[in-house]
Amino acid sequence: MTEEARHTTYSGLMDDTDIGIFLSTLKKRDLKQARAVLEEKLAKVNSEFERGILHALEGMLAAIEGNQTFSAVWKLLENKPDLEFLKRLEKDLEEHISKPFISEREKGYFSAWLSLIRRIISS
Repeated sequence: MTEEARHTTYSGLMDDTDIGIFLSTLKKRDLKQARAVLEEKLAKVNSEFERGILHALEGMLAAIEGNQTFSAVWKLLENKPDLEFLKRLEKDLEEHISKPFISEREKGYFSAWLSLIRRIISS
């Protein structure tokens, strides 16, 4: 599997559909279901990249659970998107992920955020 394909399928842990379902549960405030999705995936973590994905998703869930209206995930899910800003952010995240000196865990973490940004852009 190529590096690019791996970041699209999230190493088999979660595909883009799974990420979409998780984000949808956050937007609907179905926090019990969002937590269940993460707990199911936690048992299947096999790499640092996957740990990074789950770390990002757990942080997103914690921000919503804590009603952290100032958090990035809250603002992205609740506010009308500024598409120009999101496209710049998407490009920045892609560039960051492609750098050779960041860890696999960081790549996973930022890949989860990139998926969120792309879903918002495409919706």
